[in-house]
Amino acid sequence: MLLQPPRLPLARPALPGKLLPWFCLITLVLALGLVAVFLLRNRLNVKLPQIRKEPVQQAAYPEYTTTTEETPLAQFMTTYQSGNDLYDDSFSIDSQAGEFLGECGVGISETIGVGDPKKVTAFEVWLFDKNDIQTVTRC
Repeated sequence: MLLQPPRLPLARPALPGKLLPWFCLITLVLALGLVAVFLLRNRLNVKLPQIRKEPVQQAAYPEYTTTTEETPLAQFMTTYQSGNDLYDDSFSIDSQAGEFLGECGVGISETIGVGDPKKVTAFEVWLFDKNDIQTVTRC
């Protein structure tokens, strides 16, 4: 009588080996979804209102008068148009020599009601001075 070695059960793949194809499939589906969203967004050609962001000359504001002899470093003009629900504009303030002094900006502060577009009732205007630890905000 011949003795045969005991048969060992066949090794089954570990759990990560079973899940790897599923993770690859999920990653592929997510990548295809992102590509589809990108292509559809470009195809719909959604245009947001254009916002003017360049400094304007003092002559554009004839009602502006100063109480001192100093002229302002810069003036900025921005325009909010109904439907621009992500309105938030900021500007860098630099000295005549190009040194960064701070920033200023304006954004939507409060809305009323529901639905699109937002019904804006207040804007927040802010000023950041790099030499001051407190940012001033006014509504």
